[in-house]
Amino acid sequence: MSLANPKEIATQHSQPIATTTVKHLHILVLFLLACLFLFVAPLQLGSSGWETIDTSHWIGWVVVALITGMGLMMPFYQQRWNIAKSLLLATVAYILLTGIAAVLANDFNPAVRWEWCGLLAGLLFFLALHQMPGGDKREQQILWIILLSGFTQAILGYLQYHSISIAGYTFRPTAAVGGFYQVNNFSSYLATAALIPLLLHLPRRHRISVQAFLLLILMLSAYSLYLASSRTGLLGIVIGAVLILFGRWRGRHKPQAKTPVILSGWLWMIAIMAGYLLAHLLEDGSLVGKVAALGDPGGLNRRGMYEGTWNLFLEQPLFGHGLGTFTTNFQPAYVATMEQLGNSKIISSTTTYPHNELLYRLAESGLMGGLGLMLIAGATISIWWRLPEHRGWLYAGLLFPLLLHTQTEYPFYHSLLSWTLFLTILYLTSRHLVAHEKLVWSGTKASLAAMLLIFATTLASTVFLVDKMVRSMAMEQALITTQDTQNKPPIEYLQGLLHANLQDSYFAPPSRRLLMLQQVDWIQNRATIEEAKAWLELLHTAYRHFPTAPYYHMQVLALTTINKFDQAWALLEQAGRLYPRYKSQTERVVLQKWLVYIANQQPSTEAGEKYTPNKTVFSRYSNWLAQATLQGTPLSAQDYHFGIYSLKHMGEDDRARQLLELARAQHPEASVLQKWKL
Repeated sequence: MSLANPKEIATQHSQPIATTTVKHLHILVLFLLACLFLFVAPLQLGSSGWETIDTSHWIGWVVVALITGMGLMMPFYQQRWNIAKSLLLATVAYILLTGIAAVLANDFNPAVRWEWCGLLAGLLFFLALHQMPGGDKREQQILWIILLSGFTQAILGYLQYHSISIAGYTFRPTAAVGGFYQVNNFSSYLATAALIPLLLHLPRRHRISVQAFLLLILMLSAYSLYLASSRTGLLGIVIGAVLILFGRWRGRHKPQAKTPVILSGWLWMIAIMAGYLLAHLLEDGSLVGKVAALGDPGGLNRRGMYEGTWNLFLEQPLFGHGLGTFTTNFQPAYVATMEQLGNSKIISSTTTYPHNELLYRLAESGLMGGLGLMLIAGATISIWWRLPEHRGWLYAGLLFPLLLHTQTEYPFYHSLLSWTLFLTILYLTSRHLVAHEKLVWSGTKASLAAMLLIFATTLASTVFLVDKMVRSMAMEQALITTQDTQNKPPIEYLQGLLHANLQDSYFAPPSRRLLMLQQVDWIQNRATIEEAKAWLELLHTAYRHFPTAPYYHMQVLALTTINKFDQAWALLEQAGRLYPRYKSQTERVVLQKWLVYIANQQPSTEAGEKYTPNKTVFSRYSNWLAQATLQGTPLSAQDYHFGIYSLKHMGEDDRARQLLELARAQHPEASVLQKWKL
């Protein structure tokens, strides 16, 4: 009798343990995925987008980090990797191509590296999902999780729209946005979830009750989509449903005993139409008006945005202007396009995205980045085409609302929930065509070391993200306190609150900008010339890649403190063209400080001859005062005083006398007006 090999005995005993461990890890990953979709979104209530870095954003990333770490442990027990090679290679090619473009382009914004970190985190998350034991049963579980998440969002949207209070908490604002900061993020997510009943396998035993539940969910989802009134959501759900129903029709076959029962397409359409009709009957506003609003592309604004971005691409077609430089270059290109189109309605806020992912990548990375996106799109379409029974149409329809969103709105990856939904649906698509790469280890110690390394990396990244959460809480507290117009916090308090943020490469730029915005009064009234010069250098560092209207405003104020009035006025003219709404009040400050400088430089005289070089300034202030009067701008006695001063030195004594009478009538007690003798 031969004795068994001890290694074989150890292997036989380890296999059941490994199988059990993988099963538990998979259950845990599925649980965390459910937490992400069902519980992180409500935590995001009250978020106002990427400008205010909400704490819950980092809570979501902690969950993603845990899912990734646990998912990547499974291969060490299964002794194989599951890899969607075509998508993985296309994504790696995209990263390399944009990296080459970033190196060869003229400029680079260091803050954009966080987008790359997010892309890498998404890639690892996508890879981790593939390590779970697959099958249609697992897919159905994930689809149910997404459906219930969409149902939760629909309820939140309804409560928000009607400002309904529950347990003392009022769901605001009075717009359906769910757990998102923007209505189209909400609508594309909801439209995706509403398409899922067309892919669900229904139990034969309780089919009628489950169908009734699904129809209720669909009606509420359609109701909330109506309340959101989003073009993206409406087009996404209509075209997505057409693709899915076409795929189901192409894949039809004779019913068999093992064929899964699915919701009838006509029942799905009736439920969606009923939800829209119910919303039309119960809510204010007509359905015709809603459809008309959906057909309005925003006038020429969207066209100007697209053409301006396309023109940026044509300026640097091969490598683009550089990663993270879109905001720096967009506004001048956009204004030039709008002027060519004969439209004076200029966007006065800072634009960070052109509402189109392909144009965005072309502008920043040129054809190199555009080719990378095309490779990813081509790999995805190739997978859809190769799936049996025309199932590719089903996944294409399910993904369509999010794909449409990337070409019509702000990027959905600003929302962690939409980003993970997109990757999860891609996983459901590519899981059918994965390569199983066997792991070869020298022994169990190597496998254990690799597992511990992944665990340590996950733990370190989780700690890192928690630190970011603390930083975001400080940022949020600073934002809240500075919005209190009655009790402005002292700059020393804000500097102490944001001290750690200034050492953090992610939070440093917004923290510096926030602190500098609070120093406007100081730079205008109390800073010395040397202090203003140093402050101006810091201003350029903080705002270089984020040229907002306040950036120009603060530059102008600093230049007037340095007595560079001509340069300040030229910059003000440029800012007035780019941001028309922000010009008037800054003009007042510049012109009044300019007049004070003139008065201090030259002695007072009755004749206007000595003031000939400054007559342009006097004329500018006189014109500003006349325009402000026409617009009904409240004017102080000081404003009138400078107007009288300008008119007098322009030799227009009669107009100066009339203005003095008007000023004294409005400000009879003002001492600055009593000194005038005309």
